[in-house]
Amino acid sequence: MPSLPGALRSPINLVALVFGFVLAIAFWWFSSFDSSHASPSRQPPPVERLQTGQLDHVEHALRLARAWHVVSTGRINSQLFQTEEDVVCPSDSHTVTRSLTPSGPGEVTEEFVTTANTLYARENGQPWRSEPDPSPDKCQNGPSAGAQKLIPLIVLVKPIARVSQGPLVKLGSVPCRIWDLSGASNLPFHSICVDEQSHLPVRVQVGGLVIEYSKWNQPTIIEPPEMPSTHPQP
Repeated sequence: MPSLPGALRSPINLVALVFGFVLAIAFWWFSSFDSSHASPSRQPPPVERLQTGQLDHVEHALRLARAWHVVSTGRINSQLFQTEEDVVCPSDSHTVTRSLTPSGPGEVTEEFVTTANTLYARENGQPWRSEPDPSPDKCQNGPSAGAQKLIPLIVLVKPIARVSQGPLVKLGSVPCRIWDLSGASNLPFHSICVDEQSHLPVRVQVGGLVIEYSKWNQPTIIEPPEMPSTHPQP
């Protein structure tokens, strides 16, 4: 296949288009993470050790999930943005990033579709381009959580976090229990709101992103976009 322009020159650039805005945050977390946090000087009380089982429930539920919808809201410099992602396991996804304005969502700045082992991408209203999907397994590590995936973040915090039960709240129409995390200064997130019936997350804040999860195990039909027609030159 001839080299593709812009966003499609390499798989690295494709991934960077969607998640580049939080790579600096992720780098700071993990480069500054001190291994001493993994060995606290004292054991947490028995109640706190038992409460960490809540994260085990969340991890288990995430590993069983087969479809989801993610809305991530954050800021690049002074510009607010919102990324929506639908995933149907194992390999179909649709990701749209828009700027946010006082009057609501703005124009689409980036859009990606992966289906049938093909990745389609476009930027700022440009025509779609395609190439073989460089990362066909969208579900191995669960849904997106900024520059990372959520399951590895859960695995990271389980050995070092003390988990305490917070209030039951309603986010939109979904009730969830807030679980507060403490015990290390560099935790990637300090609370998670979890559906008590399914043990699946509803909202988590990772760095400067507020991430909301919904439509768990509700498959969405993801179809390839209409590609620009090509006509032979006269």
